[in-house]
Amino acid sequence: MRMLHFHNSISVKQVLFFWLSICLLPGMALATGNHSDKHNSGNHKECKHDDKPCDNSLTVPLLIDEKIQAGVVKVSYDEHNLTIKYVANDGWLIETTRLAVADSFEGLPQDRYGNPKLRHFPYQTHHQKPVDAITHSLSTKNWPIGTELYIAAQADVVAVKSRHGKMRFKADSWFGKLGKNLKTSGKQSGHDNDHKNPGAKAQSAWAKGYRFPGSKEGFYFTYLLQPCEPGVNSTIQFKAAVFYSSEDEVSAKVSVVRSGDLSQPATVQFSTSDGTASAGVDYAAMETELTFNPNVTKLVVYIPVIDDSVVEEVETVNLQLTDAQGATLGEQDTAVLEIADNDVVVPQLDTFIFEPAAYEIRESGDFVVVTVKRLGNLAGEASVDYAATGGTAISPRDFELMPGTLVFPDGIDTATFTININEDRIADGNVTVELSLANPVNAELGSPSQALLTIEDNETPN
Repeated sequence: MRMLHFHNSISVKQVLFFWLSICLLPGMALATGNHSDKHNSGNHKECKHDDKPCDNSLTVPLLIDEKIQAGVVKVSYDEHNLTIKYVANDGWLIETTRLAVADSFEGLPQDRYGNPKLRHFPYQTHHQKPVDAITHSLSTKNWPIGTELYIAAQADVVAVKSRHGKMRFKADSWFGKLGKNLKTSGKQSGHDNDHKNPGAKAQSAWAKGYRFPGSKEGFYFTYLLQPCEPGVNSTIQFKAAVFYSSEDEVSAKVSVVRSGDLSQPATVQFSTSDGTASAGVDYAAMETELTFNPNVTKLVVYIPVIDDSVVEEVETVNLQLTDAQGATLGEQDTAVLEIADNDVVVPQLDTFIFEPAAYEIRESGDFVVVTVKRLGNLAGEASVDYAATGGTAISPRDFELMPGTLVFPDGIDTATFTININEDRIADGNVTVELSLANPVNAELGSPSQALLTIEDNETPN
């Protein structure tokens, strides 16, 4: 019998491991790598349903040191196979991939300290000539729909000269929780190996997610096996960019419309915020969920309007739609509500006054001219009556004045009337005439609306 002899540096376990890697692993996972040239093109299988794209895909950033994004890992499921695709960003190529998938966290290869054991990851590829995409296709016959899978995806990546001259990319933000999609964006681009960075060393990158509990670097994320369903084909948005209301109305009507495939229900979040109007003063703030039942194309939201007594300009309320479920938001996902004021501006009336309010004249004088002023905007015609209403002077012995009316045409602010003075040749001392304004039209009486005329006696007592 021929014996097999091994070199001292090679153990039996290493030979067995090498044989298993060659013979068994390709049957466990179909992994394909594709260069940016015409060789080794990958055959990534799109998840389809009724000729429409699936909406159960998941994209996770592939990060170096949790900071530099070298690519993304895309996961999809077609109810038969789980497809996991590594895609390099512009400026990077993939040299090695290591992948582990299990239906529990404990099923991921790790040591007793909780560190990932990369050598034991069951799905691995290595490419002497780095590629820009690697696809793994795994059968899911042992995982029923609804299974939450734990996925640890690692890659060794090499920096290349970007066509745009850049060598690194910052990681995009991501978010998520168990059973929910994590979202990110990464610029994907093929690379010619002619652009490979000379002397570049491979760097370890992980699909971002939850950290392994050990002290070494390592991450995993979760993916929920759910049926491949058609993508969202309906749109929700405001019916108009501007809605109008008035303080006379109890509430303002705002229409939200849905178009496209209406066979399934959909929801959207509706909210208001202050524009120039103030919540609690001009309107009642709202934040609510709108539910579109199947075949419903329009919902009307009633926003309470508050009628105040303040004279003001048209005021605005900002309207916002967010977080559509079962539909996508249309371009008109914001709008403005304009609330017109109903308070009437009471114009300030002009006023009539004497200016000056005191006059003096000797009884030898012939007459005195009394001036009345109109104060205000002087718009339109206005009038006021005048008369002598008292005093110690006696008419017509000391003066003559018939009651009359002063008319102020539009824009005129001054009018006068004349009092005739009579000399009585009696030494009776000084006498007075009290003058008053009354009955204003399109104006009101100001102050002073009374004046005093003093007639000085010019006779000498005996």
